[in-house]
Amino acid sequence: MKGFCCNILLLTLISSGFPLKNKKTERSKPLCQLAAFLEGGTIPLRIDSGVISQDGDFLDCSQSEKEKCKNMVLNQAQQGTGNGNLTLIANDDEGYTIGDILCDKADSVEENVQNKEVRIYWRLCGESWQRTHFRMSQHLCCIDGLYVPCDKIKNYG
Repeated sequence: MKGFCCNILLLTLISSGFPLKNKKTERSKPLCQLAAFLEGGTIPLRIDSGVISQDGDFLDCSQSEKEKCKNMVLNQAQQGTGNGNLTLIANDDEGYTIGDILCDKADSVEENVQNKEVRIYWRLCGESWQRTHFRMSQHLCCIDGLYVPCDKIKNYG
């Protein structure tokens, strides 16, 4: 199951129009980034992140540009996940769901995730990650790197 998806989960979130950029080639430009974090433990755990800005999207690191980045991230998260639907088939040729991709990514920080919330965060110019109000509509439960609805697992709760 490992590596079934591209290197970045957010390809699905970004597929509606914003290509990923390589950070090394874009250091001089303000970068707007989106990340998925697992919540439900002592600290949020980042499971994946990516750059969603295009050349010239952000002029500087001002408050107005931060608001623009946050709104862009929210829009991409809503569109790319069908408003947080873990059972939505991802934009890949394998037929995996958004939940499957999140489980595969989460496996690197916590194996067989049980009953965790997935929240979307944003940042501009490499500042600290900021939590949005967006979250996946169901909690994430994984078995062997694949999504399973939490209510289908015997030890749920």
